[in-house]
Amino acid sequence: MAVQYFTPKTYESLKMYVTLTHFESAQDYLRYAFDKTDTVPIVNSGNYFEKQMVIAGSLLVEFPGMDPITATPGYIWPEDGVDYNVDSSGVPVTAIEDNTRLYCVHPYPGDTLDINRVTLSLGDSHTISKGTIALVFGDNFTVNGNASTDNPKILVCQNGDAEIVASSECKIVKFTVAQ
Repeated sequence: MAVQYFTPKTYESLKMYVTLTHFESAQDYLRYAFDKTDTVPIVNSGNYFEKQMVIAGSLLVEFPGMDPITATPGYIWPEDGVDYNVDSSGVPVTAIEDNTRLYCVHPYPGDTLDINRVTLSLGDSHTISKGTIALVFGDNFTVNGNASTDNPKILVCQNGDAEIVASSECKIVKFTVAQ
């Protein structure tokens, strides 16, 4: 039982870097501290620019003064339009399932992220543009004509586009730096 933090991966051409946190077992937890608590006791999508996304398993997140959040694959925090209370004690984050993974996309300082979600039905296709980090959630799709066995499939489009064709419903979450 442990929480593992993986070395950040930097994508200079995208002006982003990503981190991965792996909760090996249910009940593994961390206390997430915020560096804004002295000046900004409220965190929201307007003042906290990194985006955290559950990509496997599920988490229980407990912000002070709020109902607990159960976060499952595809959940992105912070949610737009929600103010989260933070204080110096931090926020407990507990794995509900074994092998829960949290993927975090960070824009370079001074930049912000645009997030776009797309749902594909059987036979639909979608192009993920160069300059995008995308996660494709689904069981049956191709990437540039090649069947994917990853769920989610993480695509870092630094040098070209990626064409997704769905053989069953899939969901895509795309991160780009706002221009």
